[in-house]
Amino acid sequence: MAMLQWGKLEIVSLDGCTSRQEIAVGDDPIAPTLRAAMLRENGRNHGETGGSDGTRHAKPPSISETTMADFSHKTDIEIDQWIRNFEKRCQTEAPLYLELLEERGHRAGRRAGLDLEKSLAALKRAAVSGTCISYGDLAKASGVEWSKARHQLNGKNGHLDRLLEICHARKLPLLTAICVNQGSLQEGELEENALKGFSEGARRIGRSFSEDLDFHHACREECWNWGRMQLG
Repeated sequence: MAMLQWGKLEIVSLDGCTSRQEIAVGDDPIAPTLRAAMLRENGRNHGETGGSDGTRHAKPPSISETTMADFSHKTDIEIDQWIRNFEKRCQTEAPLYLELLEERGHRAGRRAGLDLEKSLAALKRAAVSGTCISYGDLAKASGVEWSKARHQLNGKNGHLDRLLEICHARKLPLLTAICVNQGSLQEGELEENALKGFSEGARRIGRSFSEDLDFHHACREECWNWGRMQLG
């Protein structure tokens, strides 16, 4: 992870070490990928600033003026570590963090099994309908047998966790709040382990709350409210 103040560079490496150094505008002491990431972090205000000598200096480019980061040379382990570093620092709204979540989800989608985009589409349809969806419905959306899908859904790095992260990255409600067991479709309640997993995932991406059940109910209502808004 890297953050840039124009003229001052702060680099936080994958292992969490931080170093600072002064640089002149126009210097390029680091790889283009990290430089672009730094510009996105602090380059939101577009325009010019006045120098002490009366000259005008261009501000760093805004996020819309920079290219998306290229993670093609990063391993899955490096991506995971980078994400954890952001989470440890409670920087889960940082643009680069959101891009990393998308990248991890994209990589997961290249593997055989449940499809994140198909699952997300099914969750959106349920939200618009004002209903809940079952884990089995997610398996059907991807054309995966339940006997294989069930082992991919749960756990800290399971399909539901990746879906939760994608919802956060795309500024959507936490749509996994409306994904429950078949027997709980009418009540819309999560079982104990499912509620614990949902809550842990939500805290990891920066949500703050004290009561897991109340938080789940609030997220569930947020999903359905979002769904009603899609109907216009």
